[in-house]
Amino acid sequence: MSATLTLTLTVPARSGSDQALLGVVTLANTGTEPVTVNARLNLPDGDLVIDVAGPTGTLRAGWPWPADSLPREAELSPDEALEAGVLLVCTAASQPLFPGAGSYTLTASYAAGPTTLGAEPVRVVRTPATGAAVAALRDRDVIQSLASAAVLGQAADGLAALAAEGGTNAILAALATDAGTGAADLTAAAGGPVSVATAASAVLPAMDPRHAEITRAVSGDARAVAILAGSPHRAA
Repeated sequence: MSATLTLTLTVPARSGSDQALLGVVTLANTGTEPVTVNARLNLPDGDLVIDVAGPTGTLRAGWPWPADSLPREAELSPDEALEAGVLLVCTAASQPLFPGAGSYTLTASYAAGPTTLGAEPVRVVRTPATGAAVAALRDRDVIQSLASAAVLGQAADGLAALAAEGGTNAILAALATDAGTGAADLTAAAGGPVSVATAASAVLPAMDPRHAEITRAVSGDARAVAILAGSPHRAA
């Protein structure tokens, strides 16, 4: 099976220390026959593992509340892929995944079925930044709020600081602070439907009712709809 499947992790080449890092993981069928794969392409279930090596050592991306949900499978036809967002901000102990500025190498592996696949390592440079958003991304309540798409503890001010930065920060903050309308309204302003779908797929559980509203907001983009649904789509 490994000969027909490829795993890819995509992250920005550069990202400010005041920005939550959102990656995209893609499982693609590059062969000529359909393949049935594990469809739990996310951090909470534990089948996807991402290690981050930086100036002070190596940390493993994690989730504050491991899910280990029921098995899910999907059939990938040739040239189809599963794609999902991955929130890369913390370890399973809610520690910041990127303690400071510098160059980091990310290595991903995924239990796609009988075989575990590895992705080519990717590099991101976290550039220095100052301000409230930097402090927010080191705050335990904010980290857990982003991961749960809800306001926990004393996170309100930190989430407001992230929202003020725009882009990915604003999408994630909107998902944490309201019922989903804010995230849908950001579709045009924050990079388009795929950006919103990627963020939502990274933090919203499959049964979260906000999926329906966000799906309506991005319904004109087939790739975005597939990402939200966790469904195969034609690889680009």
